[in-house]
Amino acid sequence: DIGKEESSGGIDQWDPTIFLSQVLVPCPGSELDVSFGSFFVFRKLEQKVRGFKTRELELAEAMETESGRNPGELAGAYVVGRFENGTPTSMSRVELPLHGKPVANNFNFDTDKAGLRCPFAAHIR
Repeated sequence: DIGKEESSGGIDQWDPTIFLSQVLVPCPGSELDVSFGSFFVFRKLEQKVRGFKTRELELAEAMETESGRNPGELAGAYVVGRFENGTPTSMSRVELPLHGKPVANNFNFDTDKAGLRCPFAAHIR
């Protein structure tokens, strides 16, 4: 229940408590109550980068851009919710240099409730 989590302030902080049944399954054929295992799933995805970049440019042409921004980068950042180096659009309107620091992952959208900096349809929303 997302509403419950939001009201308790828990959606931007990792909570490691979870029932083992969420990640472990009983081992088939075992008589023991403590015989559990987990499944590893490998999924191969095809990324069509050229097609994405083409659509990104089409979107950039359709967008009203502000001066000083590369509309292609901004269009792609709005689709994903992050610039190519990982800078979240909800935290910055431009791609920030990381200088060896990790990408910000512990954030929420409190400063962007209207979806103006990170559109509601963005991948990370």
